[in-house]
Amino acid sequence: MNPFGFKKIDFSQIEQKASTQQSVQGAQTPTQQEEKGRTVKKYILIGVILMLVAVILLGYRAAASFIVWDDDGSNSSTVSADAFTFVAATPEPIERTVTEEVANETATNPAVKGKLTISFVKENNKPYVGGTILLTNSSGKVIRSEQIGSTGTLIADELPAGTYTIKGFKEGDSRSVVKSVSLGAGEIKSVTTGLYIDTPVTITVTVKKSDGSPAAGESFNLVRVRTVDGDEIIPVTANENGTFTARKIYPNDQWKLVQNDVTVATINVAPTGVNQTFNVTINSN
Repeated sequence: MNPFGFKKIDFSQIEQKASTQQSVQGAQTPTQQEEKGRTVKKYILIGVILMLVAVILLGYRAAASFIVWDDDGSNSSTVSADAFTFVAATPEPIERTVTEEVANETATNPAVKGKLTISFVKENNKPYVGGTILLTNSSGKVIRSEQIGSTGTLIADELPAGTYTIKGFKEGDSRSVVKSVSLGAGEIKSVTTGLYIDTPVTITVTVKKSDGSPAAGESFNLVRVRTVDGDEIIPVTANENGTFTARKIYPNDQWKLVQNDVTVATINVAPTGVNQTFNVTINSN
């Protein structure tokens, strides 16, 4: 008897239906099971790809934004790069380089020492082995005096800025060559000087009288005093300008200009290997 009017539930029927459904599901073929597995994997892969795309987009937005500060540096804000147009910067030229600064400092600092490399040569520009170089400063103080070796060079370093005189000669010979050279602060310079005692040159001599007029048309003898084989005598005549030219003159400091057996001038032909010009004044007759 059912006093509340409820319908009686038959649990045996429910259990029978559930058992039947399980049997049907368990009866699925292997092909259906594989298809279901592939579908699940497909959805998982699509989900992973979507997540990666989202991460990349967020990273790009973060990289494409930056912080902008106010002029006074008090406040800041994050601004997207899309709001700006980027322009390539034009570099400004550097007015002075480090090398120029060092060079200018060196040029204005006389305490920085310089260096001279002196080459001493003779005929055919061969090293004057056995020759001597005398280096003096503007005060006449001897800085170096050295006989030249096989290299033909003399190196003088630790030299302050100034003007130096280089004298090259051979011991026992009165002939010499003199050259002046200026050296800046910290400057390194190479100089070549030659003593060409066996190289003849051409000399041009202009003779004037004591009153300033040219010795026009006057005759002279150009004489080289020699202790062996007698003196060498070369007759010359001045033109209307009082000038004469003599060729094949060997360097010697004993050339004399003689007129009427009287020496009126001495001409020092330097052993430089180059042609030379002289101006002399004689007493008026």
